[in-house]
Amino acid sequence: MPSDSMMQRCYNILDLPMGATFEEAKKAYRDLVSVWHPDRISTKNPRLQKKAVERLKDINSAYQLLSSYYKSAGKMPYPPQADENKDFYEEFDSPRPDVAPRPWRRIAVLLSLFLAAIAGAGFYYYHQLQQINMGHRVAKEMLELSEAHVRELITNLAVGTSTETAPPEEAPAAAEPPHPPPVIKSVVSEAEKKQTDGIPSGSGGEVSKSTDSLAAIDKLIHQAESLIEAGRYPEARAAYDSALALVSKTGDLPTADRHARKTIIEIGLARDEIKYGAQGYVFYRNRWVSPDVYREEFVTYRGQPRHFKEMIGPLSQAVDPEVKASLLRRYSGQTIHKKIIRCLDVELIQNYSSSTIFRALCQWEVWTFDGQAKGRLYVVATYLPESDRWRIGKITDQ
Repeated sequence: MPSDSMMQRCYNILDLPMGATFEEAKKAYRDLVSVWHPDRISTKNPRLQKKAVERLKDINSAYQLLSSYYKSAGKMPYPPQADENKDFYEEFDSPRPDVAPRPWRRIAVLLSLFLAAIAGAGFYYYHQLQQINMGHRVAKEMLELSEAHVRELITNLAVGTSTETAPPEEAPAAAEPPHPPPVIKSVVSEAEKKQTDGIPSGSGGEVSKSTDSLAAIDKLIHQAESLIEAGRYPEARAAYDSALALVSKTGDLPTADRHARKTIIEIGLARDEIKYGAQGYVFYRNRWVSPDVYREEFVTYRGQPRHFKEMIGPLSQAVDPEVKASLLRRYSGQTIHKKIIRCLDVELIQNYSSSTIFRALCQWEVWTFDGQAKGRLYVVATYLPESDRWRIGKITDQ
């Protein structure tokens, strides 16, 4: 069965109160789908459309998981608590005009009913507490059987999270086909090994194996979601693939749990971050840029990827003082009334992680007492990302 945290997350996504019925969950799901369906969002706002697609994926996933739980368990995770004595009290307290009032007898009857209700409620809650304690003892025994294995899984996952590489922005060379990290492979192999080990046959052994497998699958799914948020898409895809392999190869999982986990994993693998980000693509201005184009045409400016043609603005501000100084030296001894400098085009010469070299084509115009002159010149400029500084190089006429 799904964990309480997963059920709580489903309730939060569908905006359901505790004690909601399945019909209320279905209505909430339909309302949210009608609100967040991408077809209702204008195509002029791609950012909002992308957000609506992600939101609709979460809504569908939460409803499918909640529906699977309801079909398998026959009830909601947090069913409403009915007030058994409410109707009786309302009927008893209603006035009866055909009966003469008998205060003492009514007080005795009320007192008897009150004591009976207290005794019934006490017995009911005592019985419920006994069942809860029994369930806790059974769960504790099940967890003790797999405690060492779960600790090993958590340790491996923690090590895998801390030893992963930097995001694709800082290392564009991540365009190579992704491979699952060795840590994740070891987790899956250990989980499969536990399934084939000599666990005693019977209900206790099957429940323990199922609990171990579900714990491993949930940890891999949680790790994949954390890696997506961190921008480490190849590792996230490897975690999803490992979780899907574990779901497929584990034969003792309940049908509802298997279907729910598989649905979550398939939704995760269908994300654009997995399809493109895991292959080294870079998301830039509402589109995914291939690794080859990114390496050849994109530079890092103030910690963000930027197409080199869009560097005309920052480059113009950097070269403008040097070009003006060059014009003053060119017209030394003359009074310049007006200067106009425009950056017409920029060319990417070399692109390194520590520096980027551009060549800018600038047009200039100068007004003096003798007349007007204009021309074009090339300026070589180097940008240093670490210090966010420009270094102006050679200035030559076109």
